[in-house]
Amino acid sequence: MAQGAQVFRQIADDLRDQIRRGGLQAGASMPSEADVAERFGVARGTVRQAFTLLEMEGLIVAQQGTTRVVRAWAPEPVNIALTSAAEVAARLSVTVTQPPPLVAELLGETGEMVRRRMTGSAITDTWYPAWVSEHVPALESPRPLAGQDQALIERAGVSLAGRRRGQVRAVMAGPEERDLLSAAVGTPLLVHVVLAEGEDGRPVLARVRTMAADRHFLSLDFG
Repeated sequence: MAQGAQVFRQIADDLRDQIRRGGLQAGASMPSEADVAERFGVARGTVRQAFTLLEMEGLIVAQQGTTRVVRAWAPEPVNIALTSAAEVAARLSVTVTQPPPLVAELLGETGEMVRRRMTGSAITDTWYPAWVSEHVPALESPRPLAGQDQALIERAGVSLAGRRRGQVRAVMAGPEERDLLSAAVGTPLLVHVVLAEGEDGRPVLARVRTMAADRHFLSLDFG
């Protein structure tokens, strides 16, 4: 193959096709730089560019030395309900901060509010307007909640009997998301938002779950 500025893209296309067709399966070692260079008649630096491109796409992972393996894709279903997993201290952070524009718009609030963040295979941010956290001081505690937040809120006399609204967005990962989710550059994200309202229609909380799209899928039941 003739050497050129875009040759590495052709090599990447060939390897990507092998991965997607199952010729190179999840967990399998990629061929060495030397083997690929010999096959395509190019310099090892060109092959390295192709591998770097596949790493950026999240298809392969560099391991010790020059070894690269096909990334294992173990998709997890997205829970589209409002319920959230029990909080774990090691993965929990609680701050009082300004919400992003989307959350501020959904909650109809512009000031600072409590954000409880759980970080794991996904980033789950739950935002509570100031009036809600005033009713439930435990929401500002850095300790894990004793039970579901919805139950605590309702026990404090705040209704959650209104409607639920949700939306799913696709965005590109920024530096913070790439770091927290160990996502490669260029990895798209699924952002799932659920808004819970009280009986009077007043927004009570917004749950924002951010997930790498290469390891999650949205499951819908229309039965």
